[in-house]
Amino acid sequence: MAKFTKPPLIKEGDYIGLIAPSDGILDKKEIEKSMRIVEKWGLKIKLGKYVFAKEKDRYVALPQEKQEDLRLMIEDPEIKIIWSVYGGYSANDVLPVFNKQIIEKLKNNPKWFIGYSDISLILNTLSSYKILNIHGPNFVGLSELTEDSINYLKKILFEGKIEEIDSSHKWSVLIPGEAEGIILASNLESLIFNLGTRFDPILHGKDDLILAIEDIFVEKSAIARMIDTLLNHKKAHRIKGLILGRFVGIYEADYSYKYQKTSYEKIIESRIKNKKDIVLVKLEEFGHSIFSLEENLIQKIFQRKKEKKEIKMLRKIKPKNNYLLIEPIQERTTKSGIVIPEVANLERPIMMGKIVS
Repeated sequence: MAKFTKPPLIKEGDYIGLIAPSDGILDKKEIEKSMRIVEKWGLKIKLGKYVFAKEKDRYVALPQEKQEDLRLMIEDPEIKIIWSVYGGYSANDVLPVFNKQIIEKLKNNPKWFIGYSDISLILNTLSSYKILNIHGPNFVGLSELTEDSINYLKKILFEGKIEEIDSSHKWSVLIPGEAEGIILASNLESLIFNLGTRFDPILHGKDDLILAIEDIFVEKSAIARMIDTLLNHKKAHRIKGLILGRFVGIYEADYSYKYQKTSYEKIIESRIKNKKDIVLVKLEEFGHSIFSLEENLIQKIFQRKKEKKEIKMLRKIKPKNNYLLIEPIQERTTKSGIVIPEVANLERPIMMGKIVS
C-alpha cells in the first residue's frame, strides 16, 4: 500500500489558518463559537485576509484573493492546520495553487487540511498526491457538533486516534461482499469535477479504493450520470467498495417519468450491478444534513444539539452559502414533518482505513 504523507500531531500553542476557498462569511460572529472551542484546545488562530471578502451580492473572494490566502497559509511555518470556514460552489478557484513547488513544500512540511462539501476538491487534490487530510466539518459548523464529536476530532489531531466505525453505527448493506482499500471520502459532484485533471485521485495511484460519497441538492438523473462516470473511469478497477453517506434534497425535474418513484440508492445499486463487482453499503453518519424533529432522525454520531420544538413552517426553501433561505408562513408547534432551516456540517472525519462488509 502506498505511503501517505501524514502531518504531525497538533500540540497546544499551534496555529490554525482559516481560509475561505469557496464561500466566505459575513463577519466574525459566524465563527466565534467555533473559535472558542479550538481556543480551549490551546490553539491560536490566524484569519485569511479575504475570509470576509464580498463580490457583488455574494460573500466570496476573487479567485486570485483566495489563492493568495491559501498560498500564504501553506508557506507560513506557524500554521499547522488549514481549515475552510465554509463550503459553497467555487473551491476550484484555488486548485492552481497546487503546483509542483507547493506540493513539494507540503510533502516536506505537511499540514492538516479540514473541510467537506465543495472543499472536497482540495481534499481530493491532496489525496492524489498522497497527502493525508480530514474530511470533516467546515469551521463554521464545528460549534454545531455534540461534545463527543468535537472530542473525537480533537483526538485525531492531538493523539492520532481513529476509532473503528463498527456495527454499532448505522450501516446497511445494499450489495454484499468483501472490500479492502484506502478510503477516499468526497462530495460526489466535487469528485467528478476532479476526474481527468492532474488532481484526479483515482487516476493517480495503484492501491484499491473504497469511495465514501455524499451530496446535496442534485437530481437523480445527475446521480446516475455521475456514478456511470466513475464506473467508466480508466482506473475504475481500483474501486472495490462504495459507501453512501447522506444524500440530501435529492429530486428529479428532467426525467420525472423515469426516476420520480425510484430512490437514489436503487439507482446507484442498479448502475453498479450492471457494470462492476463492487461492494455497496450505506452509512448515514457523514455528509450534509437537514434535520426534522423526528427522534429517529437524530444521528448517533455528530448529532445536532436539540432544537426547540416551536419553529416556523416553511413555504420556500433553497440553498445559499451552506445555509437555507426560508420564508415563514406561520408559527406552529409540531413534532414531525418540519425541516430545520439550516444545513449542518455534520460528519465523521474520515482518513485512511478499510471496511469489510
